[in-house]
Amino acid sequence: MIDFNDEKITEQEKQDFLTQQIDPEYKKKRKKFGFIPFQAGWIITYKMLQVLNNDAYKNEGLFDFYKEDLEKFDPSMTCILFEGDLINEGEWDRFYNCWSKRDYIRCRVVFPTGLASNLHEEKVELAILHLEPESEDTFKEKICKYPNSWNIDGSFCNDASGSGIIEFDPRMLKELAEMVEEYGKGKDFESLTKRIDQPFWTAKKCFDKNVSKRIKSFQEKEETKVSRRNQRRNRSKKEIKKSFKKGFSL
Repeated sequence: MIDFNDEKITEQEKQDFLTQQIDPEYKKKRKKFGFIPFQAGWIITYKMLQVLNNDAYKNEGLFDFYKEDLEKFDPSMTCILFEGDLINEGEWDRFYNCWSKRDYIRCRVVFPTGLASNLHEEKVELAILHLEPESEDTFKEKICKYPNSWNIDGSFCNDASGSGIIEFDPRMLKELAEMVEEYGKGKDFESLTKRIDQPFWTAKKCFDKNVSKRIKSFQEKEETKVSRRNQRRNRSKKEIKKSFKKGFSL
């Protein structure tokens, strides 16, 4: 039973509890998996992911991608975004173990082995594309320029597939929708940035563990830095004191 008077309970956790009361199937799966699922998913282009990543670089969080790595993906190809932890300003973040000073959403990003066209709980519909390497323009503008998306023979690159975590201002999703409206006229952008409202259980399976692991790793590195810094300061003080005594010895 959730304690609604607990000041550390987030709005997302309250909604999860209420959904269990009115949706028997959700409650059954919630008990089976033991965690809050991703509540939604989006299909976005890598160009859009770069926009989210730029915002991630500006905030105080730990979750973003190397910009130079994203630039190696074909910006017109698609990746998948899953809605993870939605934290409002003033709410408690159980992973950072602190009160939030901002609104943010922490998401899982999946880098698929093809062009994502639809998203379901159990699978992702992918279109497998192949470029013509004989075309000089295609070779220069696609294959050479975006090695994370294309192999030298024009086939889709599987080496850069996988997943990661990103954290950004949820208002950025509206900005992505505006990008589609502005640049998608006359093109088939129907699935892009369209929110797919459904629980994604299996996709969430290792997410919480990975978030905790990343934060713990960062904190340990910071503690190591502080420890080394203090050791250097103590050594410097000892050396100064020793040098001072030596200078005044008879």
